[in-house]
Amino acid sequence: MPRLAALVLILLTPLLAPADERVDWLKANAAPLKRIEPTGDDDFADLTAFGKAVGDARVVFLGEQTHGDGATFLAKTRLIRYLHQKKGFDVLAFESGLYDCHHAWQALRKPDAVPREAVELGVFKVWTMSQQVQPLIAYLAAEAKGKRPLELCGFDCQFTGTAARSELTSDVAGLLARLPDDALSRRQQEDTVRAFDRLAEGKAPDADAVERMAAFRKLVDGLKPSDRLSAEDLAWAKQVQQSAGGLIDMLKEKDAASGNARDAQMARNFLWLLKERYPKRKVIVWAASFHTMRNPKGIDWLTEAGGRLKREAKYADTVTFGHDVCKAIGKEVYSVTFTAADGEWKLMQFEKANQLRSPRKGSLEELMVDAGLTNAFVDLKSPPAGGDWLRKRLVMRPMGYGDMEAAWPEVFDGVIFTKTMTPSEMIEVDDDK
Repeated sequence: MPRLAALVLILLTPLLAPADERVDWLKANAAPLKRIEPTGDDDFADLTAFGKAVGDARVVFLGEQTHGDGATFLAKTRLIRYLHQKKGFDVLAFESGLYDCHHAWQALRKPDAVPREAVELGVFKVWTMSQQVQPLIAYLAAEAKGKRPLELCGFDCQFTGTAARSELTSDVAGLLARLPDDALSRRQQEDTVRAFDRLAEGKAPDADAVERMAAFRKLVDGLKPSDRLSAEDLAWAKQVQQSAGGLIDMLKEKDAASGNARDAQMARNFLWLLKERYPKRKVIVWAASFHTMRNPKGIDWLTEAGGRLKREAKYADTVTFGHDVCKAIGKEVYSVTFTAADGEWKLMQFEKANQLRSPRKGSLEELMVDAGLTNAFVDLKSPPAGGDWLRKRLVMRPMGYGDMEAAWPEVFDGVIFTKTMTPSEMIEVDDDK
């Protein structure tokens, strides 16, 4: 009987699935994270591999799958604390308004600042109203008054916070007052203020307003520093005008073309910040992985159609912030994406959460689960020996939890895996206040 069993095993061996060497590699080389929660002690020993991968990068992109990934928000906050405390990063750039976040940072530094209300002047509510982002807001507030603050800024061309509605009109009027006396007539000044007021409300200006704003931008671009307008204030005014022009381009387009216009202007805003406002500082970027990805043309979406696998290059004509920034300063950037295997995600304002599907067979998520990993970091850019398989086309779902196939080191530099995603939840708001 033992001989018969042995013979059967020998005959069946070719039919059995071979052990996946990729799983063994992940067991040996993926860097487990002891936790993703940002609170508690600041023992960052488990982030040693992440820090080594970041190296001397001046910019770190921290992506997210959707804007409703609670566990990712927590993990990003812990990484931000590490980068600030241990790696010398002291600027946090949000996927939120260039103009609005400028005012948010000014408000956050005031002695009587209410942290969330200050940050809400600039940052999208999808983050500021999320329970999972509150530890980050508390950290920003605490450090704002310290010896080495983590400065908040934004790079979006949109007006995203409450600052635009409360401050933009007066700021434009103030700039007009500092122009040469004969630069614009009173009527032209009033028309300019009205045009910006409409833009701050998220409404596309009519043709006359667009023409008036273009004329104003041309006027500002031609100015030189003077007693009325310092070089720093003038540089800021010029960039705000350029950003507003990008917003107009975004609003007049539709669908993909609108998104492309937005991402292109976000990249221009960010590169200006790096060069003009923070020329010698290290910057962390908080944004969706859709925006931080590079080489989008190389990504195929995978779907099932009639029982057959279908590949679609949905991003063939997509312009992304990350791609444009990396074209300019690619060697200075380390880009991190995030993914998960199970659990739920939810935008904070929604009641019902979305259940994650089981990972596709052979996907990075399935391999990570098979390796017994709960939370872990994998360096895609320079993996340890034996990690060349990561450079081949592989299925992963870092954006919107859709199955995608790409040579991922061409798109992102590293990945944080969280086995179980938890949804973003809305904070409790006291309506009596």
